[in-house]
Amino acid sequence: MKITHQSGDPKGLTLLEENARYMKHETFQRLVSNLREDGVLTQWPFVWNDVATGRRIVLSGNHRVQAAIEAGLGEIDWTECDEYLTASKRLGIQLSHNAIAGEDDPAVLKRLYESIEDVDERLYAGIDDATLDLLSRVDTTGLGEANLDYSTVMMVFLPEERERAMTALKEARAMIGMREAWLGRDDQHSRVLDSVEAARDAAHVMNAATAFDVLLDVWERHREDLVALWATPDGEPKDPKQWVPTSTVIGHAMPAEAAAVVLAAIRKMREDGDVNHGWQAMEYLSADYLQGN
Repeated sequence: MKITHQSGDPKGLTLLEENARYMKHETFQRLVSNLREDGVLTQWPFVWNDVATGRRIVLSGNHRVQAAIEAGLGEIDWTECDEYLTASKRLGIQLSHNAIAGEDDPAVLKRLYESIEDVDERLYAGIDDATLDLLSRVDTTGLGEANLDYSTVMMVFLPEERERAMTALKEARAMIGMREAWLGRDDQHSRVLDSVEAARDAAHVMNAATAFDVLLDVWERHREDLVALWATPDGEPKDPKQWVPTSTVIGHAMPAEAAAVVLAAIRKMREDGDVNHGWQAMEYLSADYLQGN
């Protein structure tokens, strides 16, 4: 194979439509930043010059070319082969270069590897026995999420909606703080998205923030259901030393007028030396009421 050194505008190169190699967003942005600082690619991409079509196709180094374009480099260097290469040969080169370092999306890798019809080119790709065993167990019916295009989605809340959302998030953080969390299930993100989608369909709304507000309504109506997490059916604490959110006891936030009465009672009880903390005052008043009945 004859290789030559070429240079030119990276925008003139053709990137692969399907690439098993992926790069995390943070890693890619770091590469872009480095290229802006260096002004040059220190590792050259490998390009096949398809003389028949006039396209220069990047077989290896697609992310470097993309990063160079985003970094604003008007000229880069690359190594180029202008000999005719079969589809299997091109895939073999692509996968063999990828196997040197980095990470592969197993689903895409399996599709590309199985596309190589020439046995010799499969050997050339350099996929080891362990990887082949992994590929045999890969289910390609789903999407390889590592290569999905994505964008940032912002939720816009009206002032009253924002207040409720912030309150709910604060309460959620407080609940998480009650215990150490060592493991999070990978299906939780999907469950949240499914819940928003269900709320949107049920309420016949299109805006995700409005659908989220519907979820908050459901949450507030069932806040007291959380009692089962810290209390027995008889109302006895499962762990007397555990701290629990007050909202799970009273069910919701208090109107300002009622809160002012409670606050005045708590302050007076503190001044009289009967209690030191607000929760003690609430316990004292509740116990007094129960004894009176």
